[in-house]
Amino acid sequence: MCMIARDEEESIGRCLSSVQSIADEIIVVDTGSSDQTIEIAKGFGAKIIEFPWIDDFSAARNAGLEKAKGEWILFLDADEQLVPEDIPELKKLLDNRAHPAYWLTIVSLLEDKQGDTITDTFPSVRLFKNKIEHRFVGIIHEQIRPPEKNEKAAVTSVQIRHFGRLNSTKNLQKGDRNKRLLEKSAREDKDPQHQRFLKANAYRARGQDKKALDLYLTLYKELAPQDDEIRLSRIILDMIKCLRKLKRPDEVLEWVKKGLDRFPDFTDLEYIRGLAYLDKGEYEQALQSFVAVMSLGDAPITYRRQQGLGTVAAWQGLALSFLGLKRYDAGVASFRKVLEFDRKHSASALQLGSILLQAGHDWDSVHLELTRLCDTTSPAIQAVFDRLASGGEP
Repeated sequence: MCMIARDEEESIGRCLSSVQSIADEIIVVDTGSSDQTIEIAKGFGAKIIEFPWIDDFSAARNAGLEKAKGEWILFLDADEQLVPEDIPELKKLLDNRAHPAYWLTIVSLLEDKQGDTITDTFPSVRLFKNKIEHRFVGIIHEQIRPPEKNEKAAVTSVQIRHFGRLNSTKNLQKGDRNKRLLEKSAREDKDPQHQRFLKANAYRARGQDKKALDLYLTLYKELAPQDDEIRLSRIILDMIKCLRKLKRPDEVLEWVKKGLDRFPDFTDLEYIRGLAYLDKGEYEQALQSFVAVMSLGDAPITYRRQQGLGTVAAWQGLALSFLGLKRYDAGVASFRKVLEFDRKHSASALQLGSILLQAGHDWDSVHLELTRLCDTTSPAIQAVFDRLASGGEP
């Protein structure tokens, strides 16, 4: 297993512990830690390579690959963790010589505006044969490229959890660094499509959705005739999210239709169609979309997708649709269903409690029901209780 790290004492132990039972060797490329990162890594038997940071992620990662002796390379970041339940499946992949590389599923945890945890997943090539030709390219958002065009990575269900997006302080620090590296990458990278993709993502991260949209549209025109389904589905999804942020629901619906014509099992597109209908106040159509989301279930692992759309998010969408139609009993039942799937879903707890209070229920009875339905150890749920008790509206 190879990784690069710098000042990761809070998370590197969790990461290395998750691979200890499967990794024949652990290589940590340290790019200048001033905390206990190196000492913690040594405690797991890691080989430490001290590599000066030169504003190039690929250079640092490749320094680790040069020292690796095993047949296979697994790479993680310090704020990630190999899911323990998937280790048996990963061992099977290591015995399979049919493919030179594998897409693993990154499960990225982040919080929405209500403080509820959202699980965003996407495929990433993280396991590959240890060949001299297999090296990272790109100074930022680096990728492994196979030596031959006919070498294709296979998709697997093995998961890696990513916790980094829950750390807002580090995200701000990384944002400043990444902006500098993206500017450098734009000058040096010879792959114009990759550059446009990175630049569009950077615009989106900074809230410049119109600029991002223009770049995604250019990429779509270039990639639509091609076979790069993973990247194309991601571009369509990001483009539609930009349109929604720009409050252009009619265009959202047009692009969702185009996307579903090509990727009919891409649940996230159907879910956004439901949200667009909610934005337009077309609640019957929204209802139909969220029923379709429930029928589809979560999208296949080959897509960048939000987990729980087929359950939690679909029921929440149904609840909001029913409220728009003034079918309050159905809305209450749907919010209760959300909390059956996710007892920490604070947005639904707040909506449910508010509806019951407005319907004339006293706070004691509402509090009793919410206590039964919710995880009362969650700070976000406790904040909902405090807000409802003081008469706060959703």
